[in-house]
Amino acid sequence: MKSKKSLVNCMAAFTLMGVALSAKADTTFTVDPGAAWLGYMNVFEIPANGGGYVFGSAWGTADLVATFSGSTLTLAPNSVNDTNSFWYTPSGMPGAVGNKTMDASMYVESSDGSLGGQTITFTGQVLTSTLTTNTDYTSVAFIKDFAPDFSSSVSTTIPLTNGVFSISLATINDPTRHVQYGFETIGPDVWSTDVGNYGVVKIAPVSNTPAAMAITPSLAGANLNLSFPTQNGFAYTVQFKTSVTDASWSMLTVTNGTGSTAVVTDTHASSGRFYRLSIQ
Repeated sequence: MKSKKSLVNCMAAFTLMGVALSAKADTTFTVDPGAAWLGYMNVFEIPANGGGYVFGSAWGTADLVATFSGSTLTLAPNSVNDTNSFWYTPSGMPGAVGNKTMDASMYVESSDGSLGGQTITFTGQVLTSTLTTNTDYTSVAFIKDFAPDFSSSVSTTIPLTNGVFSISLATINDPTRHVQYGFETIGPDVWSTDVGNYGVVKIAPVSNTPAAMAITPSLAGANLNLSFPTQNGFAYTVQFKTSVTDASWSMLTVTNGTGSTAVVTDTHASSGRFYRLSIQ
């Protein structure tokens, strides 16, 4: 899905001049329940047993555990329904200690070359992040660009903490490479009845296209207030110029979207200015 950049112009005399949309060259993805999500699990010995690699294989996303409810994704500690002491100490039962470190990746993969040679952005909104308060677990969002044989990769990650996250990676221009974006959760396995004791991460999508909007101007003495609704995950840049024929714009301020109405005040509006709002 291509991201969008919106421009809204207005005059200090409160006349809205127009709205225009222009597409960026970069490609932005968010947490989409309709995407072709895949799962992969790498299993390691716990640090007390040396931390060595045991095996890796494709797993269903629900087995990771990574599940959608509507558009909200929940990541939780992995639980293996097997009482064997390979997985738990002394064996699988309530209160058992996980005997393996589980490296669970839930991701979307592109292997057709369509994402090569451009900047890929992955964004979402973390609603809850109680899992990561446990020092035994980490959970990150990632973008990875793998070699054709998966022998190496370049990547970027960001920890999943409350609020909007956004990461970007300039991919290599090679149609045989594999580009993945998604989430990686690492920590010991937990018996199914105990999962609720360890917390979860809940993630919602962020719109890649700013919604239609209007600027509401108002005078407060010699000052001009510009009010406009905002969305999480977008930056709103207010610019101005003193003549509509001026070739360049000057910056007034930048504010990040919060999902509520922003109010920007210009203390020099009495001199007569044109305004532009860039949403990106």
